[in-house]
Amino acid sequence: MTDPRRLAALARLAAVKKESDLAALARADASVRATLAEVGQLDAALAEARRTAAGTADPATHATLEGFARWSAAQRTLLADRLEASGRQAAVARDRARTSFGRSDVLARLAEAARTRRRPGM
Repeated sequence: MTDPRRLAALARLAAVKKESDLAALARADASVRATLAEVGQLDAALAEARRTAAGTADPATHATLEGFARWSAAQRTLLADRLEASGRQAAVARDRARTSFGRSDVLARLAEAARTRRRPGM
């Protein structure tokens, strides 16, 4: 038979691991959201620059817009790469958190069952 104290200790360790994995998942999800926000800001800045350039016939403004459009395309590529990496990290963190959550739940139930189980001869 499994020692109730050992199961309780394992359940506490599993609960700590679960909390750690949930925190890692929150950080990974925050990273994805932050990158998406940067993409949104970049898109908004480019749209504003296009609106500004559309209202003028100044060649310098249009040349500046073209340069900004090239720069923003390069930035978008970098952000897409970062978003892909963040998404992969979030997926791994989600799997780890799911596993830790299940492990913690099972060990907590086993520890409670072992604690409340009547011992022979009592």
